[in-house]
Amino acid sequence: MTNGTTRDVTEGSEYANSNPEVADIPSPGVLVTKAVGSTVITATYGESTADLPVFVYKQNPNLSSIIVNGSPIQDFTPEQTDYYFTLDSNDREVPSVTAVTEDPNATAAIWLPAAVPGIVYITAKAKIVLGETIQEYKIKKAEP
Repeated sequence: MTNGTTRDVTEGSEYANSNPEVADIPSPGVLVTKAVGSTVITATYGESTADLPVFVYKQNPNLSSIIVNGSPIQDFTPEQTDYYFTLDSNDREVPSVTAVTEDPNATAAIWLPAAVPGIVYITAKAKIVLGETIQEYKIKKAEP
């Protein structure tokens, strides 16, 4: 306020959106994203206005490769989420697994089994505006 005090004027303000295809304002103070892009939200209360630039982006949670015991999984594609690998018949150690995300801002968590045979679980996550998007992968021992 002009006298230096503050108060919540969310309900009494009017809102304008420069790009309604990117975001929507369904009720005062609530912003819902609809597509990747940018917009400017203008809030007006009496004679005062404020502009808020909004950038909506989506990070990619897909993996670009999975490496088992130092070798990339052959024919890896991000769309396929279940993979099988073969161990030597004498190999009883849990394999070393590395996951590489397509998006450098995404993360991958790997859960190894306690023993062989077992399933390796990989969860790749990417932040989005409100929450995160997730892609999960599984690696299992191939049946002989």
